[in-house]
Order: sequence, then C-alpha cells, then structure tokens
Amino acid sequence: MLKKFQHIKAYIKDLTSRIVLPGFEGQNLFDVGKFFVQGLSSANVATRAASVTYRFLMAAFPLIICIFSLIPFVPIDHFQEDILTYIRSFFPSEVYAFFDDALVDLITYKRTFLLSIGFAVTIYLASSGINALLEAFSSSYHLDVKRKFHKQILWSLLLLFAFMVFAILLTLISGFGQMLIDYLSRKHFMDSTFSWTVMTILKNVILFFLYYSVISMLYNIGHTEREKWKYFTAGTTMATLLIILFQKGFSMYLTDIAKFDKLYGPLGAFLGFMLFFYYLFYLLIIGFELNLSIHHVKKMKRNTEKL
Repeated sequence: MLKKFQHIKAYIKDLTSRIVLPGFEGQNLFDVGKFFVQGLSSANVATRAASVTYRFLMAAFPLIICIFSLIPFVPIDHFQEDILTYIRSFFPSEVYAFFDDALVDLITYKRTFLLSIGFAVTIYLASSGINALLEAFSSSYHLDVKRKFHKQILWSLLLLFAFMVFAILLTLISGFGQMLIDYLSRKHFMDSTFSWTVMTILKNVILFFLYYSVISMLYNIGHTEREKWKYFTAGTTMATLLIILFQKGFSMYLTDIAKFDKLYGPLGAFLGFMLFFYYLFYLLIIGFELNLSIHHVKKMKRNTEKL
C-alpha cells in the first residue's frame, strides 16, 4: 500500500514538473505549487485577512461618506440614480440593505460640513486600513525584505488617493456606460439583441481591466523587493477572476441559501457586510502569494545557476 502511494506521488510529481501554465513565467506547476502551499500554510492567511477586514471596516465608513458627499454636487441629470443602481448591483442585496437608507440620504442632499470634517478623519482611518493590507502582504513567508515604517505610511497615502480616483472612474464608467446603453436603446440604435450584447460586454470588459489594474498596482506596491512584477501576472489574473466570481456567488448565497436576514434579523446585513470584505481580502492575499511563489522559484533557480 505504501509503495503504491509512493508510485502515485512520484507520478504526480513527474507530471506536474512538466506542466507550465500561462503566467507562470516558465516555471513548472510542481515547483510553484510547492512554494504556494508552503506560503499559505506557514503564514496564516485567515488571520491576516481578518486583521485587514477589521481595520478596513474602521476606515470604510468615513471613506464612503467623504466620497459620496461629492456626488450631490455633480450637475448631471439622473446621475445620482444611476450611481445608486450601480452600487445596488455591486453588493449582495442583504449587504446593500445594511446601508441603503444612509447612502440614499448621503447621495441626495448636499452637505459641505461632511466634506470638511469627514476628509480629515477619512485620510487617517483609510490610510490605516490600506496600511493593514500592505502589512498582510509583507507578512508572507516568502518575503524577506520589510519596508520601513515611514515609507509604508507614504505608500498607504498614495494608494488611498489612487483608490479614490479608481473608485470615481469605476462609478463613472459603470454609470455612464449604462446611461449610454439606455440612450442608444431609446434612439433605436440598439434594437437588435446583438448590439445590446456587444455594448454590455464592452462595458464589462472595461470594468474588468479597471479591477485588474487596481489589483496589479496593489500587488506591485505590496511587493517590497526591488524587482517588480509585470502588469499581467498569474496571481493578479486569478485574484481578479475569483473576486468577480465570488461577488456573484456570494450574492446568490446570501439571497437564496443563507437567509441571513431571517436568521439574524437586522444584524444579518452587517454580518454579510463583514463576510464580504473578509473573503475579498482573503482572495487578494491568495493571489499575492501565488505571485510571490512564482517569483521565489525564479529567484531560487537564478541563484542556483550562479553557483
């Protein structure tokens, strides 16, 4: 029995040693998989994701208040309604219900006071949340170089402003994309199902690459070594696809299976909100670990060749 198991193990090792997946930069599946599993087991991913979730939620509400306080000042007809429609489609319905009333009130009425007070609080708390994510990346088993404290804070602030720009772009593209589709439909430029499908796919492709760009930038900044990664990497691709699938699947789970609102009452929405971000950060850390594993295998082989 033991010999049979050893034969199977040797066969799997031999097979995976000859498989090179796209994005693995010439490294075989066995070597990358070995370091990937080692990285996930040695550095507690669940604990890191939970830590980031807690600190991010502390920052999320001031950040949301600050950003969405700007929306009532946008002089575009039906812009506020389109933004609400997009946000409603992004979050699972049970999660969205948690902040529905507050968000509608925030987007509808102009409040200059919130902008002045909220901005200062947001900068402090939001940069702390992003710093927690960078710390979660730097806690990886395969990452030896640690960034100095003041540099970490500086990168957190830069990432904060970059995320605010990306959030605005994401919202504008989604909102204006839907407005354009509706306009073309009213003008009978999109009478056919084919035209409607093409426009919808185009909008989703643009949104996909915005997601991809944010994650790629985040991974490169989280990687503290001098050698940076390419724009297209296996970890970034995996994380982006998993996050999109998770977003859709988690929404179906909460709506059709979990019934959090019936089990936990009003607290169910908040629990769903926390779980959503916990698994979001979990997937981000897993994608980062995959990139690090590929980089570590390349680095190890390069050092071996020099000897």
